Amino acid sequence: MSNAMEEDKFDLTSVKALSREKRQYFAAEIRKDPELWDAVHGFGGLPETADHGMLIGTVTLDKKPLSAIRIVALKSEKEAREEFVAITNQYGFYKMNLEAGTYIVVCEYDNRKVDGKEVTIKNGETEIVNFNFEGEGSHEAEIEKLNILGIENETEESGSETITVNEETTGTETSTENTAETE
Repeated sequence: MSNAMEEDKFDLTSVKALSREKRQYFAAEIRKDPELWDAVHGFGGLPETADHGMLIGTVTLDKKPLSAIRIVALKSEKEAREEFVAITNQYGFYKMNLEAGTYIVVCEYDNRKVDGKEVTIKNGETEIVNFNFEGEGSHEAEIEKLNILGIENETEESGSETITVNEETTGTETSTENTAETE
């Protein structure tokens, strides 16, 4: 077993070492998120023989989930360009079942399309693309507005904002991270 695989292995004894209160909190969080509940109980995911792949990920702002954010997977073929859309749930999570091929994944946030990441979807495999927005100051009002109304932010702020797009492939040892600055 390689060192990368050993590092990725979850140590169950760390859960046992948590205090009672922390274990109860952990269990409550799992019960709140249906996708996490399915993952913990072995549901969801794809069989290796599936005739499609899955793209999943989260969108966060200052480590807080953003709901109602539009994620677009663009597939360009010689004949036609296909666009697949998902909207994040209340936990900032999105999921798309896609046929095998190469896609550009774009997050539409704050009246702009954030340059995405090229992802190759393979049958029976899951790819992960997360969008992590970090900015200066508090964004509580923006988060609330986006979560409740599902609309773009109408306020302007000075300063720069960093958008991190990271891609991981489940079941492999590769992980890449790409950071882009926006205007």
